[in-house]
Amino acid sequence: MTIFQTERLKVRDFRLEEASDLAQWAGTQEVAPMMASLTVPWSVDAVKTWMGAGFQNALGFRAAICLPDDQMIGFLGIGGVPVSCAYAINPVHQGRGYTVEAMSGLLAFCFENLNLQEVVADHFVDNPVSGVILTRLGFEFSHTGTGESLARSAPAPSLNYLLTKEMFEATE
Repeated sequence: MTIFQTERLKVRDFRLEEASDLAQWAGTQEVAPMMASLTVPWSVDAVKTWMGAGFQNALGFRAAICLPDDQMIGFLGIGGVPVSCAYAINPVHQGRGYTVEAMSGLLAFCFENLNLQEVVADHFVDNPVSGVILTRLGFEFSHTGTGESLARSAPAPSLNYLLTKEMFEATE
């Protein structure tokens, strides 16, 4: 099911047949340590479990980021308490603005349709590109912290951000 579309992308439910491809690129040392719940390697069975149930018109979902030809190039998610968001793009597709476009679409969709009022995000200090992305989306730095990843041997320094509906609307 398509959840929303942007100018160049479609965000939809995952398909189980995509698990192997997702495991190959997201279960790498380049991607997994930047995410809380991924591992290196990441088994296809673990990916299928992580994909979870499809979108249910509520916060608390993960979805595939796809090109118009339906090729999955990344993923995003939003949920929890406080509501937080996460994203990753296959490294072969990075540097083209897809993350900002997909996340902007996600935030607009959730603020408009799912009664979202504010969202937090964070990134590990050794992943400064995520800070650039969050800033472009209108997030403001709130505090430093420590984050954990199943693909890291120990907690690591992180930077935390906040975005309210009003802040997001001011950036559009």
